[in-house]
Formats: sequence, C-alpha cells, structure tokens
Amino acid sequence: MVMRQPWGTQCNRLSGRRIVFVAVLVGLWGGCPLAVVRAQSRAVEVLVPKEECKVKYATLYGLGLLTPWPTAEGAAAENNPFVIGIVGGKPFPELIQELAEKRKIQERPIEIRWIEKSPQLDGCHLVYITENATSALEQAALERLKGQHVLVVGERPNPSDEYVVNFVVVDGRVRFPLNHASARSRKIVLDPRLVRSAIP
Repeated sequence: MVMRQPWGTQCNRLSGRRIVFVAVLVGLWGGCPLAVVRAQSRAVEVLVPKEECKVKYATLYGLGLLTPWPTAEGAAAENNPFVIGIVGGKPFPELIQELAEKRKIQERPIEIRWIEKSPQLDGCHLVYITENATSALEQAALERLKGQHVLVVGERPNPSDEYVVNFVVVDGRVRFPLNHASARSRKIVLDPRLVRSAIP
C-alpha cells in the first residue's frame, strides 16, 4: 500500500505567494538556448491543453538538466542516453519527441519511453506518471521504483509520498512542490535553483 501525504493542502494556499519558477520553456521549440527565468508572484500562463503539455514537457527537460546523474563507468555520453519514462500516456506526444530529438541532457541523447508495464521502467532516470495512469499502473510503477535513484514526477491532487515533484495547475498556471524526503531516500540531489523555483 502506497501511503499518501496532504500535498494538496499546500496547493490551496498559493495565492499571493512569491515564488521563483524555473521556466524551461523559453525558446525550446524556437531554436533558442535554454533559459532559466526568475519570476516573482507569477508563473507561466497555461491557456490551452497543448500549452500546458509544453510547459510540463519542458519542465521535465529542465529537471533533467538541473539534477546530477552518474554515468556508467567507461560509457561515452553519446552511448548512454538519458531515459525519460512516461506512464499512462499524455496528449501531444510529438512535442516531447521533438524536444528529445533536438536537445541533450548533460551531453546525453534523450530517449522517451512510453510505459505500459512496470518492467519497462528499468533503466529510466526520470519517470513522469501522468494523470491518465490508472491507479493500478501508478501503484505498480511506484512499487517498482521504490528507493531507486529515479526522479519521479506526478500530477496528482493527492500524490503519493514516493513522488519527488508533483505538477499542479493553479489559476491556469503550472507550478510544482518538491518532496525533499523522497529526494533524500532516492539519493536525488536537488539543485538550489530548482529548490528556489518550487512552491514552498
């Protein structure tokens, strides 16, 4: 049984808070370099589902960039892809595939893996469990990933304590709290820029 914690109570107290948001979106689809943007008392507006997906996909990319990842001893970066597993499917898959084709994470090519069964999670560095994942698939994925050095991202109103990052949409804006206890248990080092950009 995966225990849950009241992350949702944080999300109800966001109005008026000053936050720093890592906007990993600037130029990602326009050929410009990645930019990290400081924004106070605001975040990226999400007007339509496609734009929401862009924000979330780009933030996954930013999470990968800002997190240290070990490389297999003796393995060249180009032969050691950074694997992002997406559990439960997500609209506009072409957006993240395009991002993966054009960008790298710490000199590694990006591999997008669409997860239908939990054994496919083996070898993933970052796993995004979407709102479309069934409860059974979410449970199986979290059990498979328990204690592993994997950055687990969700988008649940009452997320499991196994998640490190959880997307929330508040007033049409994508934001995210961090679960520091989960990060520590997974030996994930949270970059200070990421910590400053998260919901307190």
